[in-house]
Amino acid sequence: MELIMMVCSIYCFLIGMCVASFMNVVIDRVPRGENFVSGRSHCDSCGKVIAWYDLIPVVSYLVLRGRCRYCHSKIPVRGFFIEIFGGLSGVFCFYRFGFEYETILMFVITMILLAITMIDFDTMIIPDGLNIAMFLVCLVLMFVRQMSLVDSIIGMFCISLPMFLLNLVIPDSFGGGDIKLMFASG
Repeated sequence: MELIMMVCSIYCFLIGMCVASFMNVVIDRVPRGENFVSGRSHCDSCGKVIAWYDLIPVVSYLVLRGRCRYCHSKIPVRGFFIEIFGGLSGVFCFYRFGFEYETILMFVITMILLAITMIDFDTMIIPDGLNIAMFLVCLVLMFVRQMSLVDSIIGMFCISLPMFLLNLVIPDSFGGGDIKLMFASG
């Protein structure tokens, strides 16, 4: 049984790194209004398209020593740490929830929150698309956990409504994206 758990943990770590690598693309492109689904990854400094073998999460960063293969400009270390965090999150979700649907849903929620955190840190904006994604995943989680609709509605308003009211009393105390995030995740 220990061997199965170890193999599953390694698998979750690898999948987590790959998903987090994709979230790096989301974090980079969404604030600029670029399409994060299509279009090849490229160096921000020289514009060269990055080869597939330079896109292996964590490994490529270490092999290239944190620099572009072509122009040798520095690649931000933040992407490396996000990929490590994604791998560790995958393992943590697996250990917490095991072989259940909740494992996948909680991991997806973690990755959405990671993207929201990084984009909010960079731009002070939480994109509506990520709030909608959070709402949809939380809606599915509600059905998986067999939560009552009333409890879920209470959860949606118990934090978002006070934040909204406080924002009316003290303008700009919270951004609209923060209130929407609390509504969606409630």
